Amino acid sequence: NVEQIAALVQDMPDRLGKLQRASRSAPGDLSWFGYGDEPWLLTLVSPRSFAAPVIMAVSSRKIVPAGITLRVRSVPGAVPLGDGFVDLHVEWPAGRFAVAPAVPAVLYGSMLAVVLGAAMLAGYLLLRDVHRETETAAMRSHFVASVSHELRTPLTAMIGFLDVMKDPNIPMGEEERLELNTVVHQQATYMARIVADLLLLARDSSGPDLKESVVAIDKLVSDSVWSGRSSPVGLEVDVEPGLYAYLDPDRIRQVLDNLVSNAIRYGRGNVYVSASTVDDDVVFEVHDDGPGIPRKYELAIWEQFERGPNRLNANVPGSGIGLAVVELIVRRHGGTATHEKSRRLGGACFRVVLPNRRRPAPAPVAPRPEGLHAPIPAR
Repeated sequence: NVEQIAALVQDMPDRLGKLQRASRSAPGDLSWFGYGDEPWLLTLVSPRSFAAPVIMAVSSRKIVPAGITLRVRSVPGAVPLGDGFVDLHVEWPAGRFAVAPAVPAVLYGSMLAVVLGAAMLAGYLLLRDVHRETETAAMRSHFVASVSHELRTPLTAMIGFLDVMKDPNIPMGEEERLELNTVVHQQATYMARIVADLLLLARDSSGPDLKESVVAIDKLVSDSVWSGRSSPVGLEVDVEPGLYAYLDPDRIRQVLDNLVSNAIRYGRGNVYVSASTVDDDVVFEVHDDGPGIPRKYELAIWEQFERGPNRLNANVPGSGIGLAVVELIVRRHGGTATHEKSRRLGGACFRVVLPNRRRPAPAPVAPRPEGLHAPIPAR
């Protein structure tokens, strides 16, 4: 500092003239000029009004940020410090004012596409969930109404027939009483089937527990198609003789009962039921001569509460759970249930294929005299 002051005193006449000219060119503001290799910033100030001015010097080391250099002469890369500064140039570090590279338009477009895609996907998922909940609520409402109607109809019939049977004022012969008893039994059996279907669906999606045993298929089919039924249809049954299988007879009887009931309700008067073996599998088929099922509904009919197109169900009662129960029981047995157009009767054909996991064959049983291979007239 002493050396800088001594050098300034020697150069004072010239520096003082520069300060005076700078002060006159910017009245009211302080003008600065640089002095020395590590420059001081010099200016003229008056300590009080009308007092003689003094020279004030400020070391650049105290005020300049790190990395920035002040110079009293122009050098390559240095720029003037600006108005009010005489012979002062500033040298900035390399890259101090470099413009940041712009984000490519492709990247902006990609980011925008991702954001819009995510928003549209979220909207789609939300709408799908809302739509699914709405459909589920509608199906449940329809299901409750259908099941209520399905149960109320046989209950009303049973109550009416029982009232007739116990009324002493209504003359009734033994044959008429037996006929009424048969109708009441049929209606009760129909209600029991609906309740069994509901209980099965209410358990879980894995299906029922099976109680399997070796079963004679001809007796199983015979019991299923005739149990509690007196529908005026032409029912033909064809069962391969001597056919045994290892399965749950109660559940398979439930499957056949649902399929035959549907064939009778949707058909026009003829039903064909068969059981045979194909490649060591037991194959059941139920044919009817009804309108059939359009191809686009062939998968939907196996879902709960689905009944196909309305034009096929207009006058046919049903709850939409029968085929769902069929699919659940068959899948639990490791088999498959499918639908196709009947080549025999022209309506619908439902095929159930079950793996024949046979145990040691039972003792030979003499074939039934009447057989189950010829057309059987309707009861």
